[in-house]
Amino acid sequence: MFCPKCGKVLSDTARFCGNCGYKLKVSGNRKQTGVETNKSIIAALGCCICFIILVYFAVFHIPKSDWCYSDISGGEATIKEYNGKENAIVIPETVKVGWFSYDVTEIGGSAFEGCSNLTSIGNR
Repeated sequence: MFCPKCGKVLSDTARFCGNCGYKLKVSGNRKQTGVETNKSIIAALGCCICFIILVYFAVFHIPKSDWCYSDISGGEATIKEYNGKENAIVIPETVKVGWFSYDVTEIGGSAFEGCSNLTSIGNR
């Protein structure tokens, strides 16, 4: 058996740790050493796993868009491509990339190439 406070090896019949003086808890015929420590480790691991999952969703679970952008800098964006399935679209004034918004200042020359289903393109 080990002392849960200092880790010293103790005999199975010990009631106190000779090294640190920790009073060992006895439950029935079985001594419970390290139970609190194990619960703390499990709780800490659970918290770490929850934190990792939270960070993953916060960083990588960014909403998808029908628009592809390029030259995103200084609060401005160029629309590079449209990947949506709509027949009629409106060019957005601003685009969101993650949690940041950018003003659309330019549309690339081949932004709508291959969009055979488009019937109208408007702006606001």
